[in-house]
Amino acid sequence: MFTRDDQTVEDCLEVFEAIRDVGLTHLGFKDVGVDARVLGRLTERIKRAGGTTHLEVVSTTAEACLRSARAAVEIACAVLRKRDVARVVQQAPRHRAVERLVRIGK
Repeated sequence: MFTRDDQTVEDCLEVFEAIRDVGLTHLGFKDVGVDARVLGRLTERIKRAGGTTHLEVVSTTAEACLRSARAAVEIACAVLRKRDVARVVQQAPRHRAVERLVRIGK
């Protein structure tokens, strides 16, 4: 994961370039720490390298969780991790929808 202290690190794009050739295929990041544009660029780079992206929602309010789920759909993240966001994913156009929703916790 491109995270430290439960948030995406600001230099995530540089970190990815440094590890691109080590053979990792599942790479993840949090919904906080950098804005959605940076996460979008990170997602594009990971996918071009043949990887699968994972966005873990660590936001705590319902509004912030839904905002993060919408961002995951917009950046075409492959796996969204968090409870209570399936509704947003299900409403997304099929070609932009997250491939898989992983439910964490209870």
